[in-house]
This record gives sequence, structure tokens and C-alpha cells, in this order.
Amino acid sequence: MQAQSQLLGPPRNYGPCRPVKQLVGSEIAQGNVTPARPSIKPPWLSSGFVSDPKVVVVPTDGGDEISFRGAVIRRKAARADTDGAWAIGTGRQDAGFDNPRHTHDEFEAFFVVRGRYAFYTDEGEVNAGPGTFVLIPPGATHGFRTEEDDSELICVWPSDVERNFFGAG
Repeated sequence: MQAQSQLLGPPRNYGPCRPVKQLVGSEIAQGNVTPARPSIKPPWLSSGFVSDPKVVVVPTDGGDEISFRGAVIRRKAARADTDGAWAIGTGRQDAGFDNPRHTHDEFEAFFVVRGRYAFYTDEGEVNAGPGTFVLIPPGATHGFRTEEDDSELICVWPSDVERNFFGAG
């Protein structure tokens, strides 16, 4: 019996990776498998693995806070804290706050903690309440309007947000 392998779904561009293959047990047993190893380190591992990992706990009122057009934005971790991988924080706004339509060159994400929001997309507005997650790919037009007082989001920011609001990035 000849060993068979097949591609699973259409190939996607994940950088230096190869398409995943489904291997028949005999291929593995015969040693016909070469482990796929990335040819480069992912960009978020620019300094390699953390040699002295320490857990960081930021309290409720901790982090860098700014006020922006009536919103309170609190950064909990900067890109410098995560070796360039991401920055995260919270945004608290009252009803009527408007973050107008815009784009970024990097991913951005929001998770609604409390309150209600209307997110702007190319397809129209999407209502979002607690527990809603919004993932915005690079180049996608987006924004949001706060619908209730004391609404709050968890935000994962692109570097231009960190640079423009916190002077880092």
C-alpha cells in the first residue's frame, strides 16, 4: 500500500510556513516526515525568549491614563512591555462619544465589557453589547459610537494609536 498525503483546504499566506499536510500513519512510522521549522523568528520574538519571566499584575486603577474627547483611556501594557507584540488597555466613554471612521496598517481589536456600542463597518453599523469581540484587520474602515453612559471596552491597539496617544510605539 502506498502512503498518501493531501492538502487540507486552500493554502493561506501565514508568512514563512508551508501548507499543512495530512499524513498517513505509515509515513510517520517510516520516518518520511521532516518537521516544519520557521526560517525566521516571529517579529514579536525580536529579542528571543524571555530569560527571566515575571508575571505583571496591573491593578484596576493602574496603567497610563489619558482623557480624550470625554473618554478615559487607560493603557495596561505597552508594546515595549510585550517585546513589540501588542499593547492593551481599556476605554471608558459615556453615550454620544464618537470615534469616527478611520483605518490602521495593523490589526486592532475591541472586547465590550459593559454598555452598548455601535461599530462602523463598510457594511454598515453593528450593535455590540457586553461579551462582543470585534477584530479589525489592517486597512479596514472602522470606528464606533457609544450608546450608553459608563460603557467600557478592552482595546488591543496598533502602534500608531500608542504613538499618537501615549508617545510610544
